[in-house]
Amino acid sequence: MNCQSESVLRLCVRYAEQLSVFEEFTVLDILSDISVDQFSDSILYYTCEKFKLLVLQGNVLGVQVITNNDESTCEVKYRKVF
Repeated sequence: MNCQSESVLRLCVRYAEQLSVFEEFTVLDILSDISVDQFSDSILYYTCEKFKLLVLQGNVLGVQVITNNDESTCEVKYRKVF
């Protein structure tokens, strides 16, 4: 699971960094755009949590959290700022 979830996470980061400026999205939006639907809930949860952590640490270039949903990690809204 770890290799698979890390590769999904890398895809999300790469995709997010290529979005247009001021575009808003969730991790689930990214995953649906890159046609990732065959993963378990645990991989999706891990990807959402880890992506949020990377954004908060400033490790995803030009992306910031705009709406933090503590009830559902996968519904956190992000914005591409540059």
